[in-house]
Amino acid sequence: MTTVVLRKLTSSRYLTCLLALECALAIWAVQALWQHKNESQRSIGYYHYQENQWRALNQAIRTIPHDLPVQMLYGDEAVVGMRLQQTMEIAAWRHLIDELHKRFWLTPTAVQWRREGYQWFADITWHFVRPSTLKPDLNILPFERQQTWPSQGTLVSTLHGQRSAALIKVDQEEMWLYEGNWLPQLQATLTQVDQEYVVLQSGQGERRQLYLSAATSPRASTHKEP
Repeated sequence: MTTVVLRKLTSSRYLTCLLALECALAIWAVQALWQHKNESQRSIGYYHYQENQWRALNQAIRTIPHDLPVQMLYGDEAVVGMRLQQTMEIAAWRHLIDELHKRFWLTPTAVQWRREGYQWFADITWHFVRPSTLKPDLNILPFERQQTWPSQGTLVSTLHGQRSAALIKVDQEEMWLYEGNWLPQLQATLTQVDQEYVVLQSGQGERRQLYLSAATSPRASTHKEP
């Protein structure tokens, strides 16, 4: 009699545990399906957003030659970017670049600035990128409103010929610059190249000199001309 009762209790507990396990699995499966559905809807919505933005970008690209003084760049018979070469005051540059970044999804691939009196000459190349929900905040202007030099830099060598040039090292990177070239890493223009030093001028007009050191002077003959 006792054995029969124990068997019935054991069987009842087993069935209860099995039923509870099945319920838990069902709840988990429903939650997983619901989460998958939400993620799929978000992915579809994001895809449609990108497609709409891409179509809008393509439409805007077709109007560029009539709207802005830029040269279109082509690859595989399709527009892939644009190049702008212009001389303007910095306020006009700021307005134009802001307008471009409002209308298009762009990434700069080459930027060169040169001061010309109160104006700046720029040679900027952008490539179009696929639209996303957020646009990167890029500042390619020749200087920011800052009062400190971002880096010291080291004068490695100077070269004098038809055009004077200087080899400047910033954060382990060496680059040749001509007088009038803008150096983004130092946020300054190379305004003068002397035999033993160069003069840099920040966007705020502050000037600083870099001198050849005894350790770098002998290296002048080992670097190729720019």
